[in-house]
Amino acid sequence: MDNKTIRQQRVRRYFVDAAKTIIEEEGIDGVTLRKVAKGAGYNSATLYNYFRNVDHVISIALHDHMGDYVDTVLATLNGNETPFQLYQIDWTVYAEKSFHLPKEYYYLFYRHPDINLSEVYNEYFRDHPGTFEKLPRAFQEMSQELNQYSRDLAFLRTSFPQVEPSVLHRISEMNILIHKAMLFNLCEAKSPVTPGLSEEYTAKFKQYFSVITREIQQI
Repeated sequence: MDNKTIRQQRVRRYFVDAAKTIIEEEGIDGVTLRKVAKGAGYNSATLYNYFRNVDHVISIALHDHMGDYVDTVLATLNGNETPFQLYQIDWTVYAEKSFHLPKEYYYLFYRHPDINLSEVYNEYFRDHPGTFEKLPRAFQEMSQELNQYSRDLAFLRTSFPQVEPSVLHRISEMNILIHKAMLFNLCEAKSPVTPGLSEEYTAKFKQYFSVITREIQQI
């Protein structure tokens, strides 16, 4: 790696670390272009040499949350799962993580449709070589999709190629709509989200998921 590339990566990291610090101290809503640039030690114009906009910086700054999801999935797998069990693990872990940190996950997966989720995944994979290869194929395919809608469908299509596309679309749409609404409710809550509340939401979502996915549970 040449010196120019090393310097570019270092400056890019300054912006990401500045955004992380602001998120930790003030929350996502406290992040602004000016604050990120000031925290990184550069002017606002320089940021656009490395990122499309401030939302792009924020999404990359949240990549550790995506990594936490990936690590939990890998720790859950035993290698003998059926396609449905893999899909169930995906949504169970995703629900648990998102209901614990609703604002972060809502921001990443729903609030800004122009956020490229594959970039966030790949940021984590670059920092953790070999992790991508450990994931089952359905998870790998999903991680290269742009948004939550194409992400979930990629998982289903990979896992259930024999099922009618219309059925997979319906399952995906219902899971996403219910999860999005529940996550939004937590984001709008005036009091902090307690572990008990996030567990309650996870349990409720799992009930909905069980009903929605009846058609593919035995495959």
